[in-house]
Amino acid sequence: MKLKARMEDWPSLRPVILHIYESEVPKVGRDMRSTSVGNYFVWLMLEGEVRVEHRDRVVHGRAGEWVVAHPGPRHQLFTPDARIISIQFQAKWPDGRLLFDEGVPLAFPASEAPGLEQRARELLRYAREVLPNDPFATRGTPVSLLEYFTFQHHGSAFLLALFAEMEARGLIPSRIGQIDERILQTLRRLDGWPLDLALDSGHIARPTGLTADHLQRLFQQSMGISPAKYFAGRRQDYARRQLGHSAIPVKVIASELGFRSIADFSAWFRRAQGCSPTAYRQGAMDAAEL
Repeated sequence: MKLKARMEDWPSLRPVILHIYESEVPKVGRDMRSTSVGNYFVWLMLEGEVRVEHRDRVVHGRAGEWVVAHPGPRHQLFTPDARIISIQFQAKWPDGRLLFDEGVPLAFPASEAPGLEQRARELLRYAREVLPNDPFATRGTPVSLLEYFTFQHHGSAFLLALFAEMEARGLIPSRIGQIDERILQTLRRLDGWPLDLALDSGHIARPTGLTADHLQRLFQQSMGISPAKYFAGRRQDYARRQLGHSAIPVKVIASELGFRSIADFSAWFRRAQGCSPTAYRQGAMDAAEL
């Protein structure tokens, strides 16, 4: 029996296609070690081979196969002749759990999933109408509202086919339905709290019928962190996403997060990430989008 979550829970998953391109593997991505949890990468191997390692799981993808890389720490090694269709997407729950964690990386023959390649090429055809084939230029490309949602429409069709193939191969998606309803309610409120405002713990706790201290203890037991740290993580995630996947000026990102100066924002970001916003953006441009 398939695992199920409530209709009101699924929107918080927020799966989003970030890019698709077809080309030889960029040199910076041929032999790369990722150390953080980011986005999913799915590759259709057109030519060459790839070896992907995550913890003690290793898969080899060859021409004519699909490869789903784990979004966490991994080592990917492509042969020099590798040519791919690469799709990047994000899919995780508000508590940070990945939609699919166990069972990836994964490789399987494209011939066993003809519908998946069809959906990928439909997405690729539309992407070529509105986006450059260069993955490093995608993030800064302006698109209209209708173009963006048309792109995501084709992306949703691809993800539907991909998730069906993953489940057919025994991969089980995670879900949030087993968490205490009061914690789910708090997660939804934390996700909706404006990023530029200080968190009001009492206001967050009031709908649950708990005191702020009681909710903090319950939240800590369930999530492993306090509501304040969860919200701080959400602000950090927003900063990383805007720095890594957009050309928005640093001063604008700082303002969106409620900082009065770039210096305050930079000090806050450096404490959490160990580098300046500018250095983080440059590193993301060099190593991501592969």
